[in-house]
Amino acid sequence: MSTQNQPVAVPMQGLTYVTYAFNRLRAQKEPIMSTQNAHADSLRALAAFLESQPDIKVRGGMTLNLFIDADDLPRYARMTNWMKHYVGNWFALAKDFGNGVTLDINVQREKVCRKIVTGTRIVPAREAEPEHEESITDWVCDETSILGMKA
Repeated sequence: MSTQNQPVAVPMQGLTYVTYAFNRLRAQKEPIMSTQNAHADSLRALAAFLESQPDIKVRGGMTLNLFIDADDLPRYARMTNWMKHYVGNWFALAKDFGNGVTLDINVQREKVCRKIVTGTRIVPAREAEPEHEESITDWVCDETSILGMKA
């Protein structure tokens, strides 16, 4: 590994933050593993920082969100046991590491699920908008589509 991929310590307000030259890694088209290892090192640096700063009170949970292409979802889905959940237009596979720390693998819901119309409703008129009919929709996310199989 070249020295430009090594962590760079940047003093800020008496604290040391660790950062990596991710843009240089991408620009050089180095193997993804280099970036993956760099991210893992950064997460370890975050953990060390939190352990060394008892005045920082972590309340609630922390979620690391990774956004992937739908084509990669089957590979991720087979890696481990995941919980599935949905937030707005996003489908996510979630891995709980305890104490409210989770990893979410996110994909646009429309890429892996089907949006179906389950009914209609009348939306009352509002200022500058006449009364109109609106579809009521729901999402159907089949296990086969998540795993990349044909239904």
